[in-house]
Amino acid sequence: MEPIPASDLSLIALQAELRATAYQALSRLGQGGMGDVFEVEHRSLRRKLVMKLLREPNRPDLEDRLRLEAQALAQLAHPNLLQVIDFAHTSAGRPFLVTERLYGRTLKEEVGLTGTLATHEAVSFTCQALAGLAAAHRAGVVHRDIKLDNLFVCQGDDLTPRHVKVIDFGIAKLVGAEGNAAGVSVDPLAVPTAEGIMVGTPSFMSPEQVTSQLVDHRADIYGMGVVLYRLVAGRNPFICRDLIEYAAAHASELPEPPSRFATLPPGLDAVILRALEKQPADRYASAKEMIDALAPFASARTSAPAIAPAPRAPAPEPQVDARPAALATQVLTASSLSAPAARTTQRMAASLAGHAPWNAFSTVQQAVAPRARSTMTGIEIVALVVAATSAGAIVWFALILLGIL
Repeated sequence: MEPIPASDLSLIALQAELRATAYQALSRLGQGGMGDVFEVEHRSLRRKLVMKLLREPNRPDLEDRLRLEAQALAQLAHPNLLQVIDFAHTSAGRPFLVTERLYGRTLKEEVGLTGTLATHEAVSFTCQALAGLAAAHRAGVVHRDIKLDNLFVCQGDDLTPRHVKVIDFGIAKLVGAEGNAAGVSVDPLAVPTAEGIMVGTPSFMSPEQVTSQLVDHRADIYGMGVVLYRLVAGRNPFICRDLIEYAAAHASELPEPPSRFATLPPGLDAVILRALEKQPADRYASAKEMIDALAPFASARTSAPAIAPAPRAPAPEPQVDARPAALATQVLTASSLSAPAARTTQRMAASLAGHAPWNAFSTVQQAVAPRARSTMTGIEIVALVVAATSAGAIVWFALILLGIL
């Protein structure tokens, strides 16, 4: 996102609101449905950070969500998760969340509208995001809004390759820690999300989300399946016009294998389609299990680039002269073939076994209906031979036929 000039009125207002805090505003990076995103600098540490600021004060429901995101992420230390630095309020009472400053772009920006990534790169980014989600899931945090916009590709350098971080846990759900893992400790929501409310992004939502059923970490597995499908196929599993169509598709339609739209290594279809199973119990049981399933496709040496295959051309037709081809059409629609002519055909087949031009004629002959083969005339046989063989074979056939007739 391009920084917005310092003359922006919202930036000037924020600078005044932050006067009593540890941060000073530098530029506005973008905006969302609930608030704005700014680049800020810590006054003492001179560290550049990002501030997510709610646009409206006195919104307990939105502040609840921002606080939960801050408290949950602050307790999750993982290289593939966004690092939270602070949560506080401006002098005007607006809550804000401060995170590390990331440099790079989202996966959505990385692939554009219809682009793809090389298979090994798509798998690598997917596994990195899954690793971050695995840490969140162990602590009982379900993201619920996995999509290309919420996976950020950080710039690399000579020592560190490009890597992905999962961002924006704004509609995360707490479901309890897994096994003996320590769960995050957050204050309860003052305004809990109402039951039966559809939460997420329609094109990436799991079947249980679109049908307002109980959601757990396997909803994120489904979302990552959609992400990987998009990265290698250049399109989502379902292309719909509105929320209702997406809900119906995710709930009941079977997606086409992604290899229908791109060249993929064998076996990758099965991995992606398992992540997209309608029933959570049929998907991977954990993010770690999906990472293990993707491991064979992570190498640049063993995985094919995810490029759209060339349109499949129909099988080439035998190259024949137009005039005998017209006669051949009559042969294929004929309704009579004499017994002597049938015997002649058999003799020709025996004589020409292994001769290349005969193969084309044999293929055509096999396509003739059994009844037609029993009633064709000798002249029509000649027409069929002329239509299905090369010029040299035609001369050879003519000599044989002259000896017979």
